Amino acid sequence: MMRPFFLSLLTVAALVAAAQPATIDLSVKEKSLLVALEQIAEQCEASLVVDADCSERLENELTLVVQKAAWADISALLRDRHQLTLSVDGGQLRVSDTEKAWRAGLVLRFYDVRPLLRGRTQYPSPDLDLPEPGGTGSRLLAPIADMAPPEMGTFTDLIQLLVDSASWGRSGVSLGEYHGSLVITQTPSAHASIQRLLEEWERVAARQVVARLWRLDPGAAAAGPVLTPERWAPLIVGRRPLAAFVTIDGEQNHHFSAVQRTIVADVDVVQKALDPIASLFSSGLVVDLQPIVTIDGVLATIRLTASVADPAGTWSMTDDRGQPLANLDTPAAAIDRSRDTRLVPFGGGTVFTFGERVYGLAFEVLQYHQGKPGDPRPAVPAQP
Repeated sequence: MMRPFFLSLLTVAALVAAAQPATIDLSVKEKSLLVALEQIAEQCEASLVVDADCSERLENELTLVVQKAAWADISALLRDRHQLTLSVDGGQLRVSDTEKAWRAGLVLRFYDVRPLLRGRTQYPSPDLDLPEPGGTGSRLLAPIADMAPPEMGTFTDLIQLLVDSASWGRSGVSLGEYHGSLVITQTPSAHASIQRLLEEWERVAARQVVARLWRLDPGAAAAGPVLTPERWAPLIVGRRPLAAFVTIDGEQNHHFSAVQRTIVADVDVVQKALDPIASLFSSGLVVDLQPIVTIDGVLATIRLTASVADPAGTWSMTDDRGQPLANLDTPAAAIDRSRDTRLVPFGGGTVFTFGERVYGLAFEVLQYHQGKPGDPRPAVPAQP
């Protein structure tokens, strides 16, 4: 029969200093759980404080004889078999209900995940082709197309899978959505894992890539189409790039440098009046690409178009009697064009050859996050 114990706390030893021992010795044979707790408190040199809602469990009979058992093992046994949590606080050994103590440690936090819900916007370049009479002709800007953005459910599913998956069904834990934010109630350790996970996803989603294009000497063609940093660096020493622009990893973007002029490509005869049909003709340089950062470099789909010559001409349109009606523009265009996908090594480059004309393209992956205040990870320099 257990000694009378129905108070919220029981003082076993009134000592000022208490410490959590590395190991515990217990000798309890068919006695109450309280006896084991008293022995633990004595070895901690602490008074025993038991939450009132745990008092009934102290009557449970226990047989346990161990020597030099690790504190963690004894704590785990009491937690798993009796739902009791031990903690040494000042001069007290506190015994509390495991589930209640766990719920008391839950924290509510909001996570703004709007950057992750942004779809990749594709900005295709205009072309340098000759316009068709009566057609749309060359365009100043091509239509912009958005890829479908990720759904919020994708991230909630991954968080519950990757962060303490067994805890999401426990009482008090919750995960909800509110105007582009995740509202999560979890333990501090789970929140730390969620924060790291979301930060890494956001860094990947916002990773920027700089593209630079050079005009190279004809001899550069002999170096090969894809070059390592050692073979690429000598080709661009002292040269300024023709084009440089920034895009997001996985997003299509372009550099467009051209002269655009309106030409009269055709005429309509409306009630004996001439109605000119105008088109837009472009001449210059277009670099269109979609880079994807990989572990070995930048995998890029590249469309390079450059005007070599664009001689202009005119043609006189006459009627059936040979009388002149209108002068039509008849431009011509000589164009270098390439479209392919290449894996460009970090710090290296790729070469496009058109006879004596040689172009070089390289990428730089910008890394802003390493080394920021509060980030314990070592800084990783940007790719040269």
